[in-house]
Amino acid sequence: MSLDRVIENILETGKKEAEQIIEQGKKEKQGRIKKAEDEGGKILQSEIAESEKTVQRMNTQEMARAELESKKIVLSSQKEILDSVYETALRRLSDLPQNETLLRTLVSNHKTEISAGMVYCNQKDEAFVKGLVGSNFGGATDCIGGLVIESQDGTTRVDLRYKTMLQEIWDDSIKDIADLLWGE
Repeated sequence: MSLDRVIENILETGKKEAEQIIEQGKKEKQGRIKKAEDEGGKILQSEIAESEKTVQRMNTQEMARAELESKKIVLSSQKEILDSVYETALRRLSDLPQNETLLRTLVSNHKTEISAGMVYCNQKDEAFVKGLVGSNFGGATDCIGGLVIESQDGTTRVDLRYKTMLQEIWDDSIKDIADLLWGE
C-alpha cells in the first residue's frame, strides 16, 4: 500500500469519526435543549400555579376586607338609626300628655319608700308632685320627667326618671328591636 493510500484511509476514517462525533454532539445538544425546555416548562408551570394561588389568596383577602367594611358601614348606619329612635323617644317622654297620670301611678306604687324619704322631680312637674307627696317633696332635679325617691339619710335612691326607665327597657330590648328592624 502506498503512502498516499494510507493517508487517504486515515483521512477518510478521521472524517467519518469526526462526522460521528459531530452527529453525536448534535444529538446530545438536542437532548440537552429538550431537557432544558422540559425543565423550563415545569418551572414555568410551577410559577404560573404559584402566581394563580397568590392571586386567588389576594382576591379572597380583598373580598373579606370588602365584606368587613360593608358590615361596618351597615352596623354604623343601624346604630345611627337606633340612636335617632332613642333620642326621639326621649324627646317624646319629656312632653307626655299623660304625664300626670304616670306620676300619680309612680307615687301610688312607691308609697312606702316615699313615706320614709324625699321625692324629687323636674321643675316643670314640681307643683303637681308636691301636691301628691306633701312634706316629702325634696325639690327639683335635672331630668325630663319621672321621680327620684331618696331615703332620709341619703343612702338609698329609687330612680324612677323616665330616661332611666327608658334606658333599662332599651338595654333589655335592643337585640329584639334590631331583629325586628333588620331580621338578623
